[in-house]
Amino acid sequence: MSAQLQQAIINAHNAGDVAAAQRLGQLLKQQKQAAPQQAASPRSVPPHRRNQPKETDGALAFSVDQAQKMYGGAAELAGRALGSPSIEQYGRNVQAQQDKDIAKGGYQSKYSTFEDSYKKGGISSALGWAAEGVAENAATTGASLVGALGFSAAAVYGAPAWLVAAAGGATALNNVALNTGENVLEQKEKLGDFDTAYAAGAGIIAGALDTVGAGRAIPKDALKTMTVDQIKETLEKQGKGAAAKEFMKRMGVEALTEQAQEGVSMGTTASLGGEYTPEEVRTRLTDAFLLGGATSGTMNVGIGTAKAAANLVRGNSKSIKNEGDVEAAASFAQRMANIANANGYDLKDIDKMSTKGARETVDKAHVQYTEELKQKFADLKSRVKVTDQDSLAEVEDKIMTAAAYREGRNKTKNTVGNQEMAALERLTGDTREGQEAMSILRQLNQLTEVHNDGYQGCVSQITDQFAPFGASVGYDKGAVATERLLRPLASGSAAITTGGSSLLAQAAAQGTGRLIDKVTGKRSKVANYVKENSGNQGIPGSNAASLRETNIAAQEAVAAQEEEARLRQEQYTEEERQANLRRVQQGAPPQQGSPEDIMRDATGLDRSGLAQ
Repeated sequence: MSAQLQQAIINAHNAGDVAAAQRLGQLLKQQKQAAPQQAASPRSVPPHRRNQPKETDGALAFSVDQAQKMYGGAAELAGRALGSPSIEQYGRNVQAQQDKDIAKGGYQSKYSTFEDSYKKGGISSALGWAAEGVAENAATTGASLVGALGFSAAAVYGAPAWLVAAAGGATALNNVALNTGENVLEQKEKLGDFDTAYAAGAGIIAGALDTVGAGRAIPKDALKTMTVDQIKETLEKQGKGAAAKEFMKRMGVEALTEQAQEGVSMGTTASLGGEYTPEEVRTRLTDAFLLGGATSGTMNVGIGTAKAAANLVRGNSKSIKNEGDVEAAASFAQRMANIANANGYDLKDIDKMSTKGARETVDKAHVQYTEELKQKFADLKSRVKVTDQDSLAEVEDKIMTAAAYREGRNKTKNTVGNQEMAALERLTGDTREGQEAMSILRQLNQLTEVHNDGYQGCVSQITDQFAPFGASVGYDKGAVATERLLRPLASGSAAITTGGSSLLAQAAAQGTGRLIDKVTGKRSKVANYVKENSGNQGIPGSNAASLRETNIAAQEAVAAQEEEARLRQEQYTEEERQANLRRVQQGAPPQQGSPEDIMRDATGLDRSGLAQ
């Protein structure tokens, strides 16, 4: 009878009669609940085991059976989606076998919900519930955390890029498969059957949350070996309480992720007609949140609190490989912090159109840098401009220097290369303007990397793609109009197809991602870059001689010499005038050829007559 009901449910679903499928599903559920449990025949037990107590499975074995059942659900969905009855039947067979194994194992939970456990036994009972829940979900919830840890290990120990990518892809695929299977089982329990599109969509969303959330819940450098002195130095730099704060943050990420997955699963099933009481929703969301945090905490304790604290998640800032980059990153971060403080900007604001957020701060920094660079190269004109007297080697260096200027001014396309920087140093490295130009170019390299890396990070970077009306974050203003036009059309089309439930799922995914990022503080990459780098030592100021000041001093010297010559001429003229006056007073005849001598010869008058 049970098999006939299941086939009838499938037929009703395929015919599009959802109401009939739901009624038949409820009937099947009632039939299963009313079915008497068959006791095992004593003859089925081997003679040497008949008088021994039956061994029951533990929580870990139960979690493995549950995980395999979820994989069976994913296989059933895949078979139906591909139109392969054999694969679909295989998935159902896996589920049936796991149900038998669970029944045979006889595992029984000691606790029901967190609330009941706490009411009955206080904090000790609640901790027992958490420990049991972590063990029961070790093969499912723990799988994503272990996968994230393996991905971190591959990256830390320098595995080939293809291997790191494969580890990340396998983890993501496994998370999607488990969550898809879980949604299939959820819908079958509430409806008697499942909707392929809804279960797959919910599985992909929940799997994406699982993958990103787990990556944030496990330190990226968790397996990196550090000496005791390195750990001590890192902890002292972070300050008291930093390790505990980061530990709790990672627990919160996984807690919110698990709660979001539970919400997506229930919301999708409810949109298809599944019934949930308010008490059931509240209890399941609460338990999912607490178990997610407990699982993450268990994993992090296993890694080692001190080592995890010494290898804190770096967020979205770039890995800095040499001291020069550290200095440039610090100087650039300090520049952005100064701009934000001076103008009252919020670096956590990553809206594309905002004029008081991260985008505007980066834009202003770029304008300031490029104008400063323009002036530095103007001051260096005598050193970097090609002349007819330059050797071929000098011409080559000056061409590379011109390339450095062009690359530095471009925000997106280029960073300044090592060859260009070396040429600039050869030509101008002995001057203050040359050293300052190289400092600006290094900081512009940081600006380009930060800009190209994007303004939005962590979980919401993925979940905002589900925004019904567009996310409006990032840098490209030109994409805003297009996104605001096309995204509502796509969302509206999906809403018509799903009866409006897709809008709820999209909004839930977007809101969950932003909530996770709010807890971790990782939504704005620019804000985190400034936070992580502004406290470091920036590029030191230059003590070299300044071309501009040298030129000014030379011009002042020439002007001083000219002024000195003028004063000497004036002094000579005055002295000559005074000497002539004394000769007149003494009655000396006029000097031959002087104006007085010429006038006297022409008129025949004496000095007195000429004076009159």
